[in-house]
Amino acid sequence: MISKLNLMLVIATIAILIILGMLQSIKDDINVGAARKLTGLNVNSSVATQKMPRDFAFRYSFGISERNVLDTAKNLYIKDMVCDPPQDYKVTLTEDEKRSVYNSLVDNDFSKIKNDLTDNCDDSGRCIEIDPLWGATLTVTINGEKKTVKWRANYYYEDDPDAVRFGEIKSVIEGIISEKEEELKIPEPGCGYL
Repeated sequence: MISKLNLMLVIATIAILIILGMLQSIKDDINVGAARKLTGLNVNSSVATQKMPRDFAFRYSFGISERNVLDTAKNLYIKDMVCDPPQDYKVTLTEDEKRSVYNSLVDNDFSKIKNDLTDNCDDSGRCIEIDPLWGATLTVTINGEKKTVKWRANYYYEDDPDAVRFGEIKSVIEGIISEKEEELKIPEPGCGYL
């Protein structure tokens, strides 16, 4: 009798564990679906097979006080001239350039990157100060939904996987901006920040 009871308990325990595993899997599927809906980025399919949404656009502000801005919805680039007034330029990204940014967003799971990468102190109160402070904010629009991520150069947790992935996205965008500045012969500011 005792061995039958033990066997039934073991079977019941296994059944409960299987059910809990199935529930967790369903919960994970729901969370991934919600993340996809938020940004339209399907992280489970290959980048090459994903169609870039028609309304894909982004606004990327960066630099000291984030005074440089690339806004693809407005085909606008604002260059911080530091001592002089900022200069506005009409800049339209090519389909390849847009695709490059979109691919980077998908490759780096932008939909899962936390929105705030600006904390400059750890849990024990140790802080990093940088003056002047360099930062970046990226707002992406896909399928009518927006997601914004803010980053600062003094972010304490530089090895945070979210910060590393955001850094990859920043590099792609800043590479395109650098090429556009050369292409348009945008002058460098006459002075700099101290």
